[in-house]
Amino acid sequence: MLLGDLLTKRTDYTPVSPEAEYAVVGVQRSGWGFVRREPVRGDSMQFSKLMQLEEGNLVYRTITAFEAPSAVVGPEFAGTFVTPQAFPVFRFDANRILPEFMSLMTTFPEFHEAMSERCTGTVLRRKTLFVAAFQSIPINLPPLDEQQRIVDLVSAPVWQLYCMGFH
Repeated sequence: MLLGDLLTKRTDYTPVSPEAEYAVVGVQRSGWGFVRREPVRGDSMQFSKLMQLEEGNLVYRTITAFEAPSAVVGPEFAGTFVTPQAFPVFRFDANRILPEFMSLMTTFPEFHEAMSERCTGTVLRRKTLFVAAFQSIPINLPPLDEQQRIVDLVSAPVWQLYCMGFH
């Protein structure tokens, strides 16, 4: 299965209002998550539209994508904004993949490699990962109940794992 089989690209953009201030974020490399930027007034940016993030969205950065900049939006970043030209935003098919599982996948070296090998361009810092190429990443997806067990196991405190017999 391909990543694109699990996602729908969002196109419900927010028009930029000159007098409004926007909480803007970027996406860090290797699944490290989001980083807050200084708030930006609409009249000081060159963009006419932004994308307001929703909890559970998948976002990646199209340029310097060889660094595998992708993340799933958690509650602390819901409501913030990205520029849709550089940060495509997707919703998941919740009947097939858990956002928490996809969040883990963004940290996997295999996922980083798949992003990196699909980048195009000749200048390293400007190499781009187009949406179709991102959606072409192959995914080995376990059933939802197994995804949940994996998420629970990875997020369990060490002492809980010890009590469960993992030592």
